[in-house]
Amino acid sequence: MQKLISIDLFADFGMLKKPDTNEPVYLTFNMLHKPALLGILGAVIGESGFKEKGKLPDYLLKLHDLKVGIHPLKHENGNFQKTVITYNNTTGMASQETGGNLMVTEQTLIAPAYRCYFYFDMSNEIHAKADHYLSKYYAEYLPYLGKNEFSVWWENYTQKRGCK
Repeated sequence: MQKLISIDLFADFGMLKKPDTNEPVYLTFNMLHKPALLGILGAVIGESGFKEKGKLPDYLLKLHDLKVGIHPLKHENGNFQKTVITYNNTTGMASQETGGNLMVTEQTLIAPAYRCYFYFDMSNEIHAKADHYLSKYYAEYLPYLGKNEFSVWWENYTQKRGCK
């Protein structure tokens, strides 16, 4: 049995780092992409993340076939407001910089929100678990939008009509 549901996913801030940018400013994607959404869903159902370089995480192996749709909410012409933040890490453990002070400048999304659609195959144990957890607003691990400090929440769990 197939089931189409939607949730509204939101955060105070988000950082979906573009891999092709580096210094002086790390840039962010504006749109939530499928790998990030699957990572969020993996955290919700308690699947492990990246452990070893070059090896795909469990959540990606188990959810790669899930059909999803993503629609931005509360945006202006498809763009979220962004700001640039500079911070430093002075613990000395984060950098080989002289003095051990790592300075990072990155672009950050302000109040990103997305309507996320999931087309679950309810005969698949992982899909059924994800549907159950989303409907109960429960997560094994706190999901985040790109960085640990950017917690993600969801609301408006809705099963689409005509889908069982």
